[in-house]
Amino acid sequence: MPWPNNTSSDRLASSANFGKNSVHLAAPGTDILSTVRNNGYQRFSGSSMSTPHVSGAAALIWAQYPGISSNQVKIRLLGSVDRKPAYTGKVATGGRLNVYKALSTHPIIFTRRLDNTENETGPYVVNADITDDTSISSAQLTYQVSGGTSATNAMTLIGNGLYRAEIPGQPKGTTITYFVKAADSDGNETRDSNFTFEVREAGGCGADGAAEITSIQNPALRTTVNATLNIIFFLLPLYLIKSRSGRRKA
Repeated sequence: MPWPNNTSSDRLASSANFGKNSVHLAAPGTDILSTVRNNGYQRFSGSSMSTPHVSGAAALIWAQYPGISSNQVKIRLLGSVDRKPAYTGKVATGGRLNVYKALSTHPIIFTRRLDNTENETGPYVVNADITDDTSISSAQLTYQVSGGTSATNAMTLIGNGLYRAEIPGQPKGTTITYFVKAADSDGNETRDSNFTFEVREAGGCGADGAAEITSIQNPALRTTVNATLNIIFFLLPLYLIKSRSGRRKA
């Protein structure tokens, strides 16, 4: 799980890794004061600086809640980010690490964002990872179709903190906005951010114009296919350059 480094102005550094399916969140990693040999200090930038921030946050979560699982730690990290425009479409959460929020006693929600799709049949499956310091008493999906009346469905616990609900299929040209809300046994409630996707005509591309398959409804399979495609698109130019270099030598 690579961590892209962000600047003090909450923007991705020019050297940062990013990928809306392969990179999870941003973390501070530019001009970070660190220790060096002979009792000295020096400022560094890069993922070597951002990674310790996330590792340290995980350690603090485990210290606060020693009985939780590694998956619950992950949900707390991903579900508590500060979402910023600079990270939209760049990292899976669309946000930057927030340690204070990760330690919250309120429900923490990481809603899986749905991509634009050409599928009119549906259903559109919304998955959300939810955790809390006590237990989750309810989880609900609320959605609105093209500015119409909102509808709310109870979410079902699939297991290991994963909740699921469905939005019925919609005609092309439709815009769907949705959010997830959860309550715990202490009466605390959390509402996640609004997310939006479109049912598009054939030939439409993903939200950020990257090579992407959006019509696969299984999230895990879609992520695998998209990651494979982007690796191919990344390696192809390198292969062509190497091939031309080999021909010149011959």
